Amino acid sequence: ITEDLRKLYDYVESGNVGNRLTERLESAVDQGRKNAVWRSQYMKERVIIQDAMDEGIGLGIEQGIEQGKSQMIEGMLRRGKTVDEIVDFCDYPRDLVEKIRADMAVMV
Repeated sequence: ITEDLRKLYDYVESGNVGNRLTERLESAVDQGRKNAVWRSQYMKERVIIQDAMDEGIGLGIEQGIEQGKSQMIEGMLRRGKTVDEIVDFCDYPRDLVEKIRADMAVMV
């Protein structure tokens, strides 16, 4: 990478000013920090974004984990693994594995 790009990476990571570009960035950041209106708007937006992320990410992660478990169980069942083998190997609740097996039987 070029020296200028390395200085930019360094500035982003550590805040160290190392060339003309990072000096200009630092100046713009300082102006933004001193601007009360901008700071207030920024903080309001951050709160809104964080609230939305907290709500959405929590649901998204849980849904993703459950979907991943279901897909793994379905794949193991298709490859001929028994409910006991899946419960023992994956440590998933027996009722979950049996429900997915029953759902698969209905779809066929």
